[in-house]
Amino acid sequence: MSILDKVVAAVTPPETDEQRAEARAKARSAATDADWLSLVLDHHMQIEAAFARVKAATDAAARIGAQKRLACCSRGIRLRKRPSSTRVGESR
Repeated sequence: MSILDKVVAAVTPPETDEQRAEARAKARSAATDADWLSLVLDHHMQIEAAFARVKAATDAAARIGAQKRLACCSRGIRLRKRPSSTRVGESR
């Protein structure tokens, strides 16, 4: 984390659960079936669930398994954050 990131984090209050839910609902309403935004939102939910599984793990084996699933989810995010001009299943 850079010094600038640390300063911004210190002076910017984190969003509330209500604000996060409102932003997610707004994004969902803008998304259409199988478009880039809906895929990113779905993937974001998968990542959040993977973090929750890591946090909820009760032993080392479960935690390692959950961390591996989280790693797989987070690898795909850099690919899904690039908009494409085609819909899922369509060819260029």
